[in-house]
Amino acid sequence: MLPPEIEQLAHSNPSASGSTTAGADAAPHPKPLPPGWGEREPRHLFCESQIMTPGFAKTPAPPYYAVIFTSKRTDVDDAGYAAVADAMADMAAKQPGYLGHESARDDGVGITVSYWRDEASIKNWKQVSEHLAGQKIGRERWYSHYETRVAKVERAYSGPEGR
Repeated sequence: MLPPEIEQLAHSNPSASGSTTAGADAAPHPKPLPPGWGEREPRHLFCESQIMTPGFAKTPAPPYYAVIFTSKRTDVDDAGYAAVADAMADMAAKQPGYLGHESARDDGVGITVSYWRDEASIKNWKQVSEHLAGQKIGRERWYSHYETRVAKVERAYSGPEGR
């Protein structure tokens, strides 16, 4: 049984939901996806009170941790997907140790990388009941396959100038 608030999000705007195939010929998503999912105009995001480059998380100097979530969507393009994704992103951003996230989706394959101060912060987020409910409905409805990887970031640099 899902918590009522997640169930409500998952079934939001049922008249806009439907089944589409991802890709260039796909019908537009009925509701814009969260920032960084590639279907909304870029905007400045806030993380730890700093303005970030649109689409990029502002992370501290290493070491810190990255959770890499790679997923393949089902053909179900339920309006509830965007609502639950928005709710999970908002909830994660409020967790102790959260540093930011970056996300992209193309042809049904998505990659979201969330950044965390330490492994304890990741473990705590993994146990949040609404997050567990969001994962459950994702497995049941929106993902045909996914991989989750956790990595320690030892070195980071940005460009175009590189190191």
